[in-house]
Amino acid sequence: MTLFGEHPRRNGSDVTWHFAPLDESEIVEREGMRVTSLDRTVYDVIRTESLETAVACFDAALRMAGWDETTNEYDCQSVSAASRKDEEVLAGAF
Repeated sequence: MTLFGEHPRRNGSDVTWHFAPLDESEIVEREGMRVTSLDRTVYDVIRTESLETAVACFDAALRMAGWDETTNEYDCQSVSAASRKDEEVLAGAF
């Protein structure tokens, strides 16, 4: 779990706390809850998890960004734009 600012939390057996600055633009509302945006979530997974987990997360995010439910096809322009942005994140993460 990534928290905004500093909080006196301890890691548990199933939770690891990460502290990182968040810009308000990286927070979105989903089903009434404030969560990090897809881009920020992928970035956090890339920087805190194994390479295998990061690649799986990145792949899932690209599918979410590019799959068109109405045509059952990929929107290559959306995937291309997401890929360019995330390539910059990946380059700095490893």
